Amino acid sequence: MNLLITNSRASYYVGGTEVVSLHQAIELARLGHTIDYVVRECATPSEYFLNFQATIAREHLPITIHSVAIDAPFGDGKSWVAWNQEALSFAIVALPLYLAKQPSIDLFVAHLVTDTIGLPLDAPFVLHLHGSPQQPDMLIDSAMGRVTRAIAHSDSILAWWSGHYSLPSTYTFRNGVDSEVFSADAAAP
Repeated sequence: MNLLITNSRASYYVGGTEVVSLHQAIELARLGHTIDYVVRECATPSEYFLNFQATIAREHLPITIHSVAIDAPFGDGKSWVAWNQEALSFAIVALPLYLAKQPSIDLFVAHLVTDTIGLPLDAPFVLHLHGSPQQPDMLIDSAMGRVTRAIAHSDSILAWWSGHYSLPSTYTFRNGVDSEVFSADAAAP
């Protein structure tokens, strides 16, 4: 499969959402899938992201990194206002890339709720729910209105989101890639 994974913060911020998306990309590429990975351009990538790039190069993995340059503050993990401003700016600038890639992508994957805002309306995508905000806001409300497929990374995360939003059929998948389900051989018809 050709997958496009978007995680606007993974290039510079290290949290569970970012780490899981990087590991997911590596493991799915090792299983034979082709990955386009979209992140925010930054002058000082995290050590975790640098290790991700080194793994791609060392193992010759089929992962292409697309760095999107935006003019917005970097989120610091403390201010939802900064995260939302960054997410909106990222969505606007990343949309042409998503549209250009769409004909060759089998599935879009988002690890941040607000990253789904920039995905094409008719694009098949799955949202990974990693945590929960302190409280819902208009940007998250807008993003959650588009979700048609979701995976929660714990039962408590699933409980929070389903208590605040109407979710499609969602199951818990504990921060991993099931190689029996997602191998290239298993995915073949």
